[in-house]
Amino acid sequence: MATPDSQWKYVDDVGKEQGPFSFNQMLEWYHQGFFRPHMKVRLIGPSPDNPSLNEFGPISERFPAKDKKKEEIVAPEKEETKESKPAEETTTNATEEIQQAVEQQSEGVEKEKEVEQEPEPQVVEVEKREESSWLYLDEDGKEQGPFPLHRMQIWFRAGYFGTNTRVKRVKTEKEQEPTAKEQEKDTTKQDETEKEKDEEKEKVADEVGNEKDKTQVKESEEKEQDQEKSDKETGSEKQSDKEKES
Repeated sequence: MATPDSQWKYVDDVGKEQGPFSFNQMLEWYHQGFFRPHMKVRLIGPSPDNPSLNEFGPISERFPAKDKKKEEIVAPEKEETKESKPAEETTTNATEEIQQAVEQQSEGVEKEKEVEQEPEPQVVEVEKREESSWLYLDEDGKEQGPFPLHRMQIWFRAGYFGTNTRVKRVKTEKEQEPTAKEQEKDTTKQDETEKEKDEEKEKVADEVGNEKDKTQVKESEEKEQDQEKSDKETGSEKQSDKEKES
């Protein structure tokens, strides 16, 4: 049986293992709706009476049901750390980002209500969107999360995030994949780079060829000069021989 001092871990909505957190903390979050019944949790440490608690299983099977007479909102508990991580420039103000997310969600609810109020039934195709995940920087400058948007909204409304709390949305796998335009841009850039390299090679080859031609012309001129000099010397010798014979 789990005790109030026992430590637990859970797997969040993006498949990342979080924790450890105390039994009481996990219980409070579960009762406040931060964890869905199928959320996987496991006990940290030995459990001779029930070894299966050390394996991940649904939280609904390991934590008592919510007492409807008691309703409280528990602040997010940060993980202990020895080193602080500086705030990143890419994070933004919690008040602005989470408020904007809340407004967008509210607009979506209003649109759904308008559809429901139509006198005649209509088939509305709604694109299923994956809930966004968010990170935030705690008071020590350490990055916490990722946490799903609905949980960040609850903490934000309860006032557990200051106006200067820095938050950042985590990109989904789809957003991390390059778009067709980006791929086309990269391909064009590679083609341009290859073309520049080919032009540079041709330029170097032309310069080498010109230098070779200049060398050949110079050698030819030197040969002609040597031949003229040799002919002059031969002519002088013949003239000298004629004079002697005379």
